[in-house]
Amino acid sequence: MAPIQQIDYAQMELERLASSQAELKKELQTRVQSAEVYGGVRHAVLQLVIEGSYKEAEEAVFDYLASRSQYRNFQPRCKHYAEYCKNLIRAIQSKRKFPGLKALSFSKQQEIHDAVLKHFDELKSYLTQMELVEREIRLGDLKSTTWFIRTAVYCVMALWGMAFFFDLTGGMASSFVMVVDQLLTDAITWFFNLI
Repeated sequence: MAPIQQIDYAQMELERLASSQAELKKELQTRVQSAEVYGGVRHAVLQLVIEGSYKEAEEAVFDYLASRSQYRNFQPRCKHYAEYCKNLIRAIQSKRKFPGLKALSFSKQQEIHDAVLKHFDELKSYLTQMELVEREIRLGDLKSTTWFIRTAVYCVMALWGMAFFFDLTGGMASSFVMVVDQLLTDAITWFFNLI
């Protein structure tokens, strides 16, 4: 009779947990790639969260907020988004590093897995809102700059027009009046000489 092999259930549970964590990381990576957000704060923060660099992700959010200080309305409008992002990053961290995760049943682990995905999507939407606010403020800044330049051009054109008009009435107009007056005087003199 062949010896019966002992099944190491603890090892199997650890392998299943590692597999579940790898699937979660793959799912999060898929959600970042589906958003097509390369190069922005959203991509950077989400990548840091996926890699488990939660402190750096929080710092990236607040660095982004601080780096837009040239727009005076940006920080007041996005401060609460940054706070929500920080809370969501911490929630994701606490759920991914849950101390008794391997002791939980598979259904409870799946609930935590789903909660991480939900928090991740919320984080993505708040980061999107911050980028939209920045875009809106930049657009408003660009519009006000355009209005200023357009107004300055119109003022310069009006000043040139007025200067031309005054030059015309002061210099050329008086010469024109003298020429017309001389022509009329000559015409009247010629007419009276004819009679």
